[in-house]
Parts: sequence; C-alpha cells; structure tokens
Amino acid sequence: MKNFVSLIGLLLILCFSVFIVPEVRVVKADIVVGVIRIMPDGAVEGTDKIQRDGDTYTFTGDVNGVLNTSFGDLSGFLLAMKDNIVIDGAGHTIQCNGTGVGVFLRSMYNITIKNLNIKGFSVGISSYAIDLCPEDVPIQRGRGLNNKIINNTITVVNSTSTMTDKLGGWGIYVEFANNTFVSGNTITAQNPQKGIYCGGGCSNTTLVNNTLTGCGLRLFGVETNTLVGNTIDGKPVVHFDGASNQVIDGAEQVFLVNCSNMTIKNVHPSKSYMIVIQIEKTKNSEIANCKGNIVLTDCVNNLVHDNSPNIIALVSSGCNKVFRNSIVNGDVIFPKLSSDYENARTCIQLYGSDGNEVYENSVVNCNYGIQVGDTRFGESNNNSIYLNNISNAETGIECAYSSNNTVHENNITDCDTGIKLTYADNNGILRNNIKNCGVSVEIYVSNSNSFCSNNFIDNKQHVAEKHDNFFYPEVYYYSVNNTWDNGVTG
Repeated sequence: MKNFVSLIGLLLILCFSVFIVPEVRVVKADIVVGVIRIMPDGAVEGTDKIQRDGDTYTFTGDVNGVLNTSFGDLSGFLLAMKDNIVIDGAGHTIQCNGTGVGVFLRSMYNITIKNLNIKGFSVGISSYAIDLCPEDVPIQRGRGLNNKIINNTITVVNSTSTMTDKLGGWGIYVEFANNTFVSGNTITAQNPQKGIYCGGGCSNTTLVNNTLTGCGLRLFGVETNTLVGNTIDGKPVVHFDGASNQVIDGAEQVFLVNCSNMTIKNVHPSKSYMIVIQIEKTKNSEIANCKGNIVLTDCVNNLVHDNSPNIIALVSSGCNKVFRNSIVNGDVIFPKLSSDYENARTCIQLYGSDGNEVYENSVVNCNYGIQVGDTRFGESNNNSIYLNNISNAETGIECAYSSNNTVHENNITDCDTGIKLTYADNNGILRNNIKNCGVSVEIYVSNSNSFCSNNFIDNKQHVAEKHDNFFYPEVYYYSVNNTWDNGVTG
C-alpha cells in the first residue's frame, strides 16, 4: 500500500502542475518578472519603499502595481532572490490588478515574510513553479527550506487564466519546500476550496493559529503537516496525530493520521471545501452524521455511515464499511484532466482498496455512482457492493481493473449504463435490479465474470460487449468466459 500511495503522490503533483519545472530557467527579455526584486547581492529593485538594514527589509509605504499576464497570471510581484533575510511589511500593503503572485519564494532558504498586507493577487504567497527571474540570475536549486510566513493579511481573487486556474486563487500555496512555518495569517479567498495548500512536494509544514475566511485547507497528505489552532469562519480545524479514543464533534475540517478508536460526528462545514474529513493510517474509527467530502487513505476497519457528502473515497484502504450515506452530485478528488470536474464526478470511489463493504447508500446525479478500481490508482479486489440505490448517473457501478468483487442486490435506475466492467475479471454480478437505463450491463475486455438472477426492466439494451485492439488493427481482444443465468458462457 505504501508504494501505491507514493504513486498517487507523484500523480497528484503532476495533476496540479502546469508544466515541468526545469533546473535552470531562462526568461525571454519581454516578460516582466516582478515589480519588486530583492537581488542575490541584497540590492532592491523596483521600489523605493523598502528600507534595508542588514538582512532585514522593511516596507516604508504601500506599493501598487500592474503585472504582465503573459505567463498566465502567475508572474511574481515581490520576487525574493536572496537567502537568510526578513521581509517586514510593517503593516503596509502590496496590491495588484487581480493577477499574479504577491510574494514568490521558489527555492529560497531561511526567508521570513511578516506583517504584510497582500491584496488583489491571484495567489498571495507561493513557493511553487514560477521560476521566472532575470537571465543573469538562474535558479538552480530544488526545494526551498526553513521559510516563515507570519502575521500577514492576504486577500486573493480567482485566477482569470484557464492555463493556471488550478494554481491560482490560493491565499498561501506551499509546494517544493521543506520546514515551512505558517503562523498567524489572516486569509480570505473567493473560492472556498482554496485557502492554504500544502502539496506533495514538501514536508514538515507547520500551520499555527491561521484565520481563514470563506476558504479552507487542502493537504496533499496529513502525515507531513502539523496543524495547531487554525480556524475557518470562527470554527476549529481539528488535527490529531497518533491519538486514540477521542470524540470530535462539530469541527469545520478534520485531519487525522495514525489514530485509532476515534469518533467524528456532526461536522457540518459552512462552505464546500475540497475535502472536509481526511484521515490516514487510522483504524477502528467512526465517521457519522457529517457533511462534506470524506477521504480515507491507508485506513482499516472504519465505519463511515449516515453522512451527506458529495464523495466518499477510499484509497489503499481495507475492511472498511461504508453504509447508509446519502450522496448527491459526486465530486472529483484526484483529477486526471481539468475536464474531469465535468465528466468524472463520482459519489463513492474505491482505489487500490480491498475487502470493503459498501451498502445501503443512496447515490444520485453523478457521472459514476460507485467506482471500484482505476487504471491509475490500482485495482480493488474482494469488495462487496450491495443494497445501494443509484439513479441518474452516467454509470451506476463500474468495476475497473479489479477482480473477485461481488455486486449484488443493488437498485439502479435511469442511468446511461447500469453496471460496467472494464478489464475486470472473476466478479459476481448477482440479483441486481436495473431499470430504465440505456444499457443494463456493458462488458469491456472483461473475462470469467458471473451474471446471475439480475432483473433487466425497460432498458434500451440489455447487454453491450465492447472490445479492443492492440498494436495491430486486425488483432482484437474480446470478453470471454462470462457466465449467465442459463449456464452459457460467452
């Protein structure tokens, strides 16, 4: 499972990336990079409102600027190129025209940004991926180290560029940086899913006493971060590492790792965050009567029931029970493409997860009702999917690249496809009621599955077989040895 989670980490970093970051960056002369630059030799360029005293740079007035948007609205406004310095805003403001990154800290060491008001940018402070600098100052290092972001007030706007909209809109974006300390900041964002982001390319990030308004936290992984005293709209963000026998009642977001015998209940967030409850390496715990998206990674023997999220995702998790949840619209936690947010909304996902039970859930209005297995995140085997009510989905239940699952006694109505098997072998499809669907069952290069006692009612087509060809057009791969009620294989 650890190798599998590592694969997810690599893939998610690529999903958030706009391009591959080179080791040495050369910038065309016509691209404007930052209104203000603190150069490697300590000189300040672009403003006379910063006073230098040794390694401390203090603002003496407000600075307004307009940035060139030729780099997809993520150009840097204040570009720090010198290590081991303190940039003190002294309560002053840097403000922009609705684009750019307020403070850019890519690959820098031991920099403190404090007491600065940052307004009107697409990103407040970032350590990620915009490696633009003057041609004579190439940055050749990797991750940043030991930077501090303290007591700043940040108000950001949504990105206006389709090229960078996933990276834009964040108050603070921490990526490719180790040992980052983020404390006492006040952050307001227009998108509730984008407050502070801690990515998979960083470790040992500490978030302390930050106040977020109208936006939340997005952690690539819980284990590499420490959270203390953070709030969203006045409600606490709860984080436990290594705890047991605790009850969490009514938080805004919840993050657990290495915990056991925990109870999470009555979590009703004020906004729709990407993930509301995120638990890792946790066992024998319960999540009940909560709203907002739920993700379990590397977790065993947990109960997830009577919740109302858009999605419940199990990643590398086994022997969990997901039941009596009411899930509407679906969502996308692990996008392959930007189009997935429109075309791959899923209500329940099992990725690389074995031996789970998913039953008595209500699933409505999504692209995929229940998805078992995936080509990127691995097969999911030996799961039981039963007694679920699924309607108005493009695909009610899909088993992909997975085997030995049992799908039985589900009610699937008004879907384009009731049950779909994609490169899935040795699964049992039993006693399901499939009604008013375009296709009852679609089989795509899937072998040795058993179909027994299913009811196909008023569907346009009962069974569709789709095949594939590899390498040569004349070589086709079909679904074979599937068994139907009459004992006939085909």
